[in-house]
Amino acid sequence: MTLRSATVLTGLVVVMVAGVAEAKPEVTTHLAVQYGRRTGAQHEGLFGLDLHAALLGDRDSGSGFAAGGTVHVGAFDFAELHAGLGGALLVPILDGWPLVFEAWPLVAADDSGIRGGAAARVFFGARGYPRLGNYVVSAGLFLESRWLPAAGGRPEAIDLHVGIDIDAFALLWPWMFLIEALS
Repeated sequence: MTLRSATVLTGLVVVMVAGVAEAKPEVTTHLAVQYGRRTGAQHEGLFGLDLHAALLGDRDSGSGFAAGGTVHVGAFDFAELHAGLGGALLVPILDGWPLVFEAWPLVAADDSGIRGGAAARVFFGARGYPRLGNYVVSAGLFLESRWLPAAGGRPEAIDLHVGIDIDAFALLWPWMFLIEALS
């Protein structure tokens, strides 16, 4: 399967799931701080920052399943930028503590050029249920793997990362409280 066909297939899945998500979508945004190892490269350790958001379909309770789309944008070692759009599946384990499986084709760019690849992630952590609105505050740990094929003289690379997802909106709360206190 080529990267183009994988991207089209992922887009179709996201569009089909978005039709299911019309009832009461669930939105999350995260800042991911991660560290990992890369095979096939001269430098093995990778520090990464990633902003990502997910739109999942309707759940009837905190212990319900949900599926939807996800978007990722980030950097590794402040030298490689990457972006991807894919799908996510939330599987309840404990009420408010689900596993979220994500997979997406990605595009990575560094000083040697641009190449496509694929990534997958498993998240486990606290994730509320959207009772009053569509936004869900969540935080947790994840394991992520990325594959980049050999291209332009660069060898094939397989990355394995662990990290923490911090709710991006929650990072704004101290500033919001400070601005409110000063006004």
